[in-house]
Amino acid sequence: MSAVAENSFCRTWTDEKGITHIEYLHETDMDLDKAKELIALFIPKKNSPKLYIVKDLRKIRTVSTEAMEYLSSRAITRFILAEALIVNNLSSRLLANFFIKKYSTPDLACEKFDTKEEAEEWIVSKRQQRQN
Repeated sequence: MSAVAENSFCRTWTDEKGITHIEYLHETDMDLDKAKELIALFIPKKNSPKLYIVKDLRKIRTVSTEAMEYLSSRAITRFILAEALIVNNLSSRLLANFFIKKYSTPDLACEKFDTKEEAEEWIVSKRQQRQN
């Protein structure tokens, strides 16, 4: 596991399989400033490999329109190959649905899951598909 990067509301790390994990430390209302803080924790430098991400949305309460647009912008999504979103309530499901519709493309797979285990299995399968 890589070093854990953490700020006041979230934590991120990359595991031994090369999967980047993002989890929120407490219930969070995401605005544009927090979205930028989040991205600063894990977006790679210019020549880094693209990411496979498991993002736990279960503690996200709200996301501002500006934050949603920023997080789904090409400036951010160009660094991501696949993202598994963990959800467990209406708010997190609606947010996941937005991201799936907004940026799920042949170049960026995105899906929502009820459990961390399901999300990790799917993201590992996406990574293996790209490697074959």
